Amino acid sequence: ATPVSAQTVLISLAPHQLISDPRLDALARKADQAQSVKQAVEGDLAPIPQTKFPPWHHQLQGFHLLKTQPATMPAWSMGCGKSKTVVDFVCNTPEIRKTLIVCPKSVINVWEEEFEKHAASPVCLTPLATGSTSKRAKMAKQQMELAQVRRDKLVLAINYDAIWRGDLSEYFLSQEWD
Repeated sequence: ATPVSAQTVLISLAPHQLISDPRLDALARKADQAQSVKQAVEGDLAPIPQTKFPPWHHQLQGFHLLKTQPATMPAWSMGCGKSKTVVDFVCNTPEIRKTLIVCPKSVINVWEEEFEKHAASPVCLTPLATGSTSKRAKMAKQQMELAQVRRDKLVLAINYDAIWRGDLSEYFLSQEWD
């Protein structure tokens, strides 16, 4: 059953018993999320408030889809505008303060260029491309503290192979990401 139909069945069978049931709450959240995703992909899409360049339609869809998910991996082909979509989303979402980008090592430094090209508001981007995992963890920690003091948006970019190792893994898993 879909989350919506399961919720409907549960409510009709025992509405008085399920008011505070966490399972019902989870189903309701799933139903809301499904509706949000459908709206993001099929509905009338509001323009991106601040952007340097007008998005293609699929980038606009991706921007609105990102708003419905707690974490996302845009897996579009190279050259389809993933970077612009992510940059626009980070810049236009006030509650986002800390973002982690995990990518191939060969493109970590490309993110600096992408933020310079597409960011319509200031963002502090730190590429964590070189050094031992303990040095990169130390740099990430320093940048987090500095961004917090300055109230800057912070984006850290790191490669797949490094993120799961030692100090980096422990540090990144201990953080709450936006």
